[in-house]
Amino acid sequence: MATCSQCGATVAEQKAFCQDCGTSMTPESAERPAAEPNFGATVIMPPSKWPSKPPAAATGAAPTPPPAPPPPTTPPPITPPPPAVAPPTQTPTHISPAATPAAATVPPKGRNTTALLLVAVVVLLLLVILALVLLR
Repeated sequence: MATCSQCGATVAEQKAFCQDCGTSMTPESAERPAAEPNFGATVIMPPSKWPSKPPAAATGAAPTPPPAPPPPTTPPPITPPPPAVAPPTQTPTHISPAATPAAATVPPKGRNTTALLLVAVVVLLLLVILALVLLR
């Protein structure tokens, strides 16, 4: 077992990096002097090096309690809406084809835009084909 030159942890011989601090275990890395600290760099600490207390408790500052939840409010009672049209008293037993509303023959919304989009794509393709033929 090898010992890490940075943190002193024991590391298996075949490992390239220290499991605790991440220092390279190659011999040439041990010969290099330590670099100047870069205070703008991100420091990654293994969980074994994490402090046991949160930073606020370590500095002596009293932790702030979470804000109190707002008091529960009761929603207003839901009243059903009044009926718009009174229901018929008698239901017809047979509806003739002449009595069907005209709105049943109107296509659903959105079909016109789909058809226009399809026509636009076909026209665009025809223009591209025409341009290719003329540029030959």
